[in-house]
Amino acid sequence: MLDCTGRDPAFGAGGASLDVPGRVQRHLRVKQRERGFDEATYVESFLVLNAARGDCLEDFDQLREDAGLGEVLGHAVPSAEAARKFLYQFHDPEKIAQAQQELAPGRVSYIPEESAPLRGLARVNEEVVQELGRRCAEQKIATIDLDATVIESWKREAQFTYAGCAGYQPVLALWAEMDAVVADEFRDGNVPASQELLPVVQRAFQALP
Repeated sequence: MLDCTGRDPAFGAGGASLDVPGRVQRHLRVKQRERGFDEATYVESFLVLNAARGDCLEDFDQLREDAGLGEVLGHAVPSAEAARKFLYQFHDPEKIAQAQQELAPGRVSYIPEESAPLRGLARVNEEVVQELGRRCAEQKIATIDLDATVIESWKREAQFTYAGCAGYQPVLALWAEMDAVVADEFRDGNVPASQELLPVVQRAFQALP
């Protein structure tokens, strides 16, 4: 995701200028203990991992070996195990059980309601998109590119996709002109790409400036 200067706000000053850490502190609460990294540090670390083209949690351990990265960020990045525990706090088994109970006869795929932490993270992204729109007021066109992507996975919980592999099929709504994600929805691999897209589209338009 680029700002109007063409920089990637995931790194250093870009993320700080968009106040990503402050927005996370206001909208995201998952940690139950004071020790260790806070939510803002975890989120910023995941942005850095993504920008560095990391594709698994174990890549955090490689980033931790780069002393210069910690100096640029102003903090270390979490270990792979700490990052895994942080992610699991976004999981709400009650939401999944509820979606299974409400499953219509003959249907096998379902989309659980998002947990409170996921909604908080979505609110952070909405505010970042709003700030990008404020800075780039000359951009008067917003084309929403909606797409589902199959991501292969070897987790026991992963469902089989139409591509024949087990994995997940998240949906992204992209503001094409700004190359910015405005809405998303994580889905099991067996959920058809065309299933219940209207709520994602509505969230996408709601997030636009």
